[in-house]
Amino acid sequence: MRKSIRYCTRLLVVIAVVASLQLLAPPAAGPGTPYVSALSSVVTSPTLAANSCPDKQCVNGRCQHVVGWTCASALPGQQCVRTTLCP
Repeated sequence: MRKSIRYCTRLLVVIAVVASLQLLAPPAAGPGTPYVSALSSVVTSPTLAANSCPDKQCVNGRCQHVVGWTCASALPGQQCVRTTLCP
């Protein structure tokens, strides 16, 4: 009876060691095609588009910095005509 308990304990220890080694191993590399960038494995987060809102609002006829707004004038360098919310 003692021998079977000892063998079961050894088997469980071996299984635990093998399972922990799999957790520490790095993931398998992707396919090696000529169309994959050398830096593709470096990037981990998705790239987000830049904010297109200029954050300006008409204040006393001039475009001034106000977050979430965009201003427009009829011609460049002229007074501000209208202010709209950025989408």
